[in-house]
Amino acid sequence: FTAPEHVRDILLQGRRISSLAQADDIALFCKSHAGLQFKINALFAWCAVNFLVMNFIKSVFMLFAEIRSPPCLHIGDRPLRCVTEYVYVGVTFSSSSTNIFVTHYATKDLRARQIASATLGLESYVGVVPPKEGKKLYMACIDPHLIFGAELILETSTTQIELLEDVQLKFLRRLLGLNPRSMIAPLYTETDTVPIHTRRATIALGYLKYLVGLPAHHYARAAFSEAR
Repeated sequence: FTAPEHVRDILLQGRRISSLAQADDIALFCKSHAGLQFKINALFAWCAVNFLVMNFIKSVFMLFAEIRSPPCLHIGDRPLRCVTEYVYVGVTFSSSSTNIFVTHYATKDLRARQIASATLGLESYVGVVPPKEGKKLYMACIDPHLIFGAELILETSTTQIELLEDVQLKFLRRLLGLNPRSMIAPLYTETDTVPIHTRRATIALGYLKYLVGLPAHHYARAAFSEAR
């Protein structure tokens, strides 16, 4: 499916971006509700011709603007729900906060804490977990949640990164058998672990290097150039 162009489409370096697709997950964009309904109708018609059905339960729309009453959008004759939070390709977007990723940080913080607690809970079954093995468990199970989306989600305040840092510090202190007020530097030197804020910044810089090397016609490069 190729979403039809609309006069109110989002432009990146003069190129119209009307949709994104990840497997069968499609996100449609437009700066007007009439244009968005136009695209929804086109997708609905395309599905009908190709013997496919749009998932009405999972289909919603978000507004990234202050509007007193949301417009009425629909799939066929079914009205769509307007939501303030939604997960797309693993990232939680929020339209009710100035930081659209605030809920994403909270979600990953909660998930990382749950896994950290479960990992450390192994001690009640297998005894004390050595730091070397504990570091492997940390990198395999907890670190992926702490760095998820770090390539594009940049820290604009200390509030969100402090949530993730707290998970990392508590795990390392528990792993080394130290008290909650112990010095921070030895946690990293003794376990050969990179501080989470440094790790996320390194990942972001690595992706920035990748973007700079892309040809001008690449969508990701167009988005980067538009954001500068």
